[in-house]
Amino acid sequence: MRVTPGEEHHLYQTDHAAWCKHVAPRWAEMLRKADGDEKRRLWGIASDGLRDELKRLSKESTND
Repeated sequence: MRVTPGEEHHLYQTDHAAWCKHVAPRWAEMLRKADGDEKRRLWGIASDGLRDELKRLSKESTND
């Protein structure tokens, strides 16, 4: 699903759980490419909902 930055921001404000599902794959890719310091920084700024979604994606990918 392609959304504009404005639509993504609106989703963040109105349906945080849906926003987390939308951005989690992109964040997972950023985390895979990041070094240790950047991983800690990204994880530190992620919301609890986004962290939960990232963990779910990780478990899902290890079950494949």
